[in-house]
Amino acid sequence: MKTLKSVVAITAFMGLVFLGCSEKSQLPNEPANSLEKVTTTDYTATITIDSLVDLGSTKIVGQNMIVKDRVVLTRFEASSDSVTGNLLVTINFRYNLITGEGPSHGKWSNVPDAYPDVLWEGSFTGYRTKTGESEWTENLHVVGKGEGGVIDGMKNFADGLMYSDDIYERTGFFGTAIGVIKSKE
Repeated sequence: MKTLKSVVAITAFMGLVFLGCSEKSQLPNEPANSLEKVTTTDYTATITIDSLVDLGSTKIVGQNMIVKDRVVLTRFEASSDSVTGNLLVTINFRYNLITGEGPSHGKWSNVPDAYPDVLWEGSFTGYRTKTGESEWTENLHVVGKGEGGVIDGMKNFADGLMYSDDIYERTGFFGTAIGVIKSKE
């Protein structure tokens, strides 16, 4: 009886081993999504305001000017044709009326000149500081995602510096950006 139990146990064990084996490797032949190769494209850009599309709403609260949903059309000239084009930017900010300093945030969209059938969309956050007698500089952190065509699923990350000579941001701004586009092959 003891020998029969041993034979049954060994047979069962061998059966499980053979069931677990296959001719196909258990390791993936291709990288899993989280392990796919990521390629990056660095770029530099200049930003200039083209026009004010919508003033948005403005209110004064204490010593702060709060602007919501101001829409501007800007030109984004970049070293990569994947992002060169017009940006439609919706800006929200709260600036101190005395210093002109304060936080900002908003959203943006871009249809590149070279790819009119695709769309970049994203958001940004920033902080504006006084850097001269009548000069303000805003540090921006920008993120975005590509939709459609050659940019579908790509991600766009950039740091920008925006410059203004108007404490109340009435006359516009210009700036520079350094970014990276990340795509998976």
